[in-house]
Amino acid sequence: GFYPGYLYWGTGPYNVSDLLSGLNNDPNREGSYVYSIWSTADQIIGYGCIVYGQNTCRIPGQNGERAFYSAPYGHFGLKDLTGYYQLRMVRDHRTN
Repeated sequence: GFYPGYLYWGTGPYNVSDLLSGLNNDPNREGSYVYSIWSTADQIIGYGCIVYGQNTCRIPGQNGERAFYSAPYGHFGLKDLTGYYQLRMVRDHRTN
């Protein structure tokens, strides 16, 4: 699965899922263009998108990103309210 691992006495993370480790360590891209859309106001991941000291919203090797910093662009709002940016990324390879 997507288990993010755990910290032990401030070190780690340990036991991160093989799937996540493989995706993050693979230098090959899943497509010709890779983008991320994320928010520091994410209610699920937590504010700042930081898990164990790392921004988990960015994809290693991504071409670009669109970040949001307040409501209504939380975890669920990103999917429902960012269609314009999603289309621009797919069709035009732009993040603005």
